[in-house]
Amino acid sequence: MVKAWHAFQNVEKLKTSVWKTFLINYAIFTGVIVLLNGIIYLYALRPLVDTVFGTEDGSIAILGSVLLWATQIVSAAIFAMAALRFSIVLMSLWHENLVSLVIGHFRSLPEHSFSIGAWLKTLRQTAVTGIKEMFVFLLLLFLSLLPGIGLLLVFTAGAFFMGKDITTPYLNVLQEHREPVKELRKSLRGPAFFLGVIQMLLALLPIVGWLLMPLVMIVQITGLTYVLEETRK
Repeated sequence: MVKAWHAFQNVEKLKTSVWKTFLINYAIFTGVIVLLNGIIYLYALRPLVDTVFGTEDGSIAILGSVLLWATQIVSAAIFAMAALRFSIVLMSLWHENLVSLVIGHFRSLPEHSFSIGAWLKTLRQTAVTGIKEMFVFLLLLFLSLLPGIGLLLVFTAGAFFMGKDITTPYLNVLQEHREPVKELRKSLRGPAFFLGVIQMLLALLPIVGWLLMPLVMIVQITGLTYVLEETRK
């Protein structure tokens, strides 16, 4: 977080680019999470609970309501991760642009071509990829139902994937400029998992945590890039 703050203060044009990236990312993220939660609640969870526990007043109906909301919170956390992963794929060019700006503060790189027009041209293809990636996280919903170890498996897998998403923009920019990344990728596995754990903890925090996830990820991406480039000096 401290290094990200340094990046925002020192890197030219970064603040403006971060806010543009965040607002678009947040709009996509919010739209997807509302859509997924609405569909599951209206067409799966609510009808299932009403069928099993009934809709009349009484202790059984109260029990059904408690189970409904407990299940909804768990599923919403998973949907938050899925929605964020979908938005991350769609925003890959934007995240790489942030990384390029930070790298350019420390050393010269060939100009990184980025424009909204170029992003829109790739939007259809990245949307398909994003949907595929999103369904990987939705599969975690079934893993969470495993007794005892389900939630642990979901947390660990989620932290791994989210951490990978945080380091990928930096590695992609280096690869684009034909810099070796094999050893760096290995050395970043530990820090990436730790950053992914932070995202998972936010995912388990209803409403506030979900709203913070896209912004925190942008902060993590820029902060990580700043640290790695500062270390190279």
